[in-house]
Amino acid sequence: MPSTSTRKPNRLAVNNQGFCSVFGIKATIIIVGFILLVSVLSLFYLCTWTIITKHKYALLASAYLYAISTYSLLISASITCIAIVALFITAWIEHAKGLKITLFILILTFIFEITAGLVAFGYTVNLDERLSKNLLETIQNKYHYVKGKTKTFDQMQRRFRCCGSKSFKDWQLNSNFNLSMASAVPDSCCKSYEPKCAQKPYGKHPSNIFYE
Repeated sequence: MPSTSTRKPNRLAVNNQGFCSVFGIKATIIIVGFILLVSVLSLFYLCTWTIITKHKYALLASAYLYAISTYSLLISASITCIAIVALFITAWIEHAKGLKITLFILILTFIFEITAGLVAFGYTVNLDERLSKNLLETIQNKYHYVKGKTKTFDQMQRRFRCCGSKSFKDWQLNSNFNLSMASAVPDSCCKSYEPKCAQKPYGKHPSNIFYE
């Protein structure tokens, strides 16, 4: 006697009317997925911009946790973008199992993103105090002694038009600079940068260097 059992296709079992129709579910998933994709791409852009423009300064200030959080968000945003594209495909071909797996991956990545975001936000507590302390340590122990740190610190001072951590007097902590010496601050403190611009007699005058 032939078997009357039939294998159920791995497709979405839905009604065919209203929002519960196949078209309604597809449209809802695609619209929600598109909104999520725009949000995640914005996060991806923000993380990429932060890494390109701020990463070396974060490492200069020993803000390693901030850098790790940024990279974690970038990786999770990349995975989320791929998962959202997979969501579009599985919804369009009505593959129920693939849709469930994709949704599960999305949930995991969103949880990871929220966690990384909270870690980064928690790092901002007393951020100014920690950054100032780390920059002072760099001025005292690493500037002139660690080539990479020296170059990055000079770039930071020229870009942000500053001198030291909080004041040009911070450079007294470095044995290579002293207010009584010919060069009290690095040349990167000068408002108009040029070699030996920080030399006396006008070296530390406010018309020549940034005081903060």
